[in-house]
Amino acid sequence: VIKPNPTGNSPDADAATYTHPELVAAAVAACLLAGAAQVRVLSNDSKRSFRATGIGAAVERAGATWEALERSGQYREIAIPRGTLLGREAIAAEVLDADVFINMPIVKQSPEVMMTAAMKNLMGINWDRRRFHSVDLNRAIAELTGAVRHNLTIVDANHVLLSNGPYGPGEVNRPGQVFATVN
Repeated sequence: VIKPNPTGNSPDADAATYTHPELVAAAVAACLLAGAAQVRVLSNDSKRSFRATGIGAAVERAGATWEALERSGQYREIAIPRGTLLGREAIAAEVLDADVFINMPIVKQSPEVMMTAAMKNLMGINWDRRRFHSVDLNRAIAELTGAVRHNLTIVDANHVLLSNGPYGPGEVNRPGQVFATVN
């Protein structure tokens, strides 16, 4: 399972508001080349976002399937270890059941947390992410991150939104970087 950030309505990937579709496609291709029998790309975002950003089409061209996690039945409630704020959370069942989970955020400015990347991107795997904004957002994100096993994080820093995030338009820096980590 690959979890990009498909949030947005713009077809301009250079605006740096969502994970670049070609980077997601490259990750899909690498997974298939490494022997994955199936690759699923998903997020708690709308089908419209997957289509408008081009991520859906890029995923299909690369040989995978994608899904917008828009129904509560796509989630399973789990206990949050050491969770003092969350306690329990409904997490995407496919993420919990995946042999390998890859988190693929884009780096961008966000007024609530200053910068969004790997940890905040995981909000797209839980059912009630809007609730995080009504409690201590940073703490909720940290507790969620500690509850979900991810095998690899690939961070899109090709284009970085520096202002007016997370949806833009805003000032964009172009460091041309992609980095990955297992931690």
